[in-house]
Parts: sequence; C-alpha cells; structure tokens
Amino acid sequence: MAGWTLLTRDALQTAMQGQWDDVNKEWAPGFGTWADWAEPLVEDMVEAFLGRRVGEAAGIVEWHGSEDDREVYLDRTPVQAVTEVRYDPTGGYGQVAGSFGTDTVLVAGTDYYLALDGGGATAGWSDSGRLVRQNSNWGFSTRWDRNLLTPRKVPSDGTIKVTYTGGYPVAKVPGAVSQAVALAVARVWQFTPQPVIVNYEMWGGYSYSHSLSFNMAEPIFTDIRSLLTQYKRLHVGRR
Repeated sequence: MAGWTLLTRDALQTAMQGQWDDVNKEWAPGFGTWADWAEPLVEDMVEAFLGRRVGEAAGIVEWHGSEDDREVYLDRTPVQAVTEVRYDPTGGYGQVAGSFGTDTVLVAGTDYYLALDGGGATAGWSDSGRLVRQNSNWGFSTRWDRNLLTPRKVPSDGTIKVTYTGGYPVAKVPGAVSQAVALAVARVWQFTPQPVIVNYEMWGGYSYSHSLSFNMAEPIFTDIRSLLTQYKRLHVGRR
C-alpha cells in the first residue's frame, strides 16, 4: 500500500480487522486496492480540518514577508532542515527581474538560525518552524504618502525565500493523527455503498469513482475530530 503519508499499515489493520486476514497476512479481496485509492482522499480531508499539511515533503519553497521582526514561521512543521534562505528587500516574490540572485543567499548560523525546539520523536527538528534572523531583523518596506516629508514603514511582502524539508515521516506521524486517519478510512468504508465505481477505470481488477464526498464536520467523524484538535494549525507570526 504505497503512497500513504500519514497512515501506517498497523494502524489500518487495527481499525479494519474485519478486512484483514491475519493468517495469510493479506487484505480481503478488493479492500487493499480500495484503501490505496481512498486513503489519500481521506488524508486531504484530515489535513483540511487541521489547516496544515502534516506529511513529510522535501524541497518546499515558501515566500515570507516581515514587519521588521526577527522571526518568521515556516508552515510545514516539524521542520527537519532548512536547505537555503535568500533575502531580497526588493524581491517581490521573485517576480522582479534579477531578484533573489546568488548574492542574496544567507549563511546558516551567521545570518539566521532555525529554532531546534523539537522533543521526543522530533528531537533535533523545529516543532515551531521558527526561523530567526541573527543579529538583525528581517527588514521592512517603506512607502511615501502625500503630505509626509519622510517615508513610513510598511510590512514587506515576498522578501524572504526559504527552501526546506518539513512534515512528519510516516513512521513519526503522531499516533493520534495516524489513528484518526485509520478510523476515518474505516468510517468512509462503512458508509460507502460497495462497490464504488470510479471514473470507469480498472485498478487491480476493481473499479472506483471519485464520487465519495465526506468532510470532517459530519457527525460520523465526531470522535475523530477530538483526536485531531490538538494538532490544528495555530497561526503564529506573519507570512
């Protein structure tokens, strides 16, 4: 069952014991293929409820601005490593000609540092995603207004470009999140008429459809929402 980012096989086996043959170590006919199709849809539903992406990804590129603060917060936490940071006060999200050239690359430990505040399974990573400017601030923009003799400070936008690896590897996804995804897959299976027709495409001898439509606000997911609440996105700082 490839492609899963939030769910371990063990968690799904526990939630779907009726579909797992523990003697032959295999899923009931058709279920494994259905789960491979349905699970990413369930992950999207769960991550939409959380307001964040949870699974691991490398090469993430984010653009940030500043209100002359020392800190910016990266979105996909925990942040495992920052690959590169570039700062261009006139960069405009890289849409300005010649912006974010090699002369805008900052040096880790000299120009910035990542707050390594993770613990337990995320020790050595940044649970907060806090990226701190070293010995300075991230800067601001200025704007001239009529009838003013000097420009005023305004927040900068798209002046900081960060490339990093963030999110949980599947083996380190918090147990409550993996359990919630497994239960959600089981709940979708329970409340979905079988078989489901999917765009008339055949996968492994079975056909499925993208006709499934669930969201975490539905009563069938009440207990699952309670598992996930503590992992919902807290909007800290400024993008």
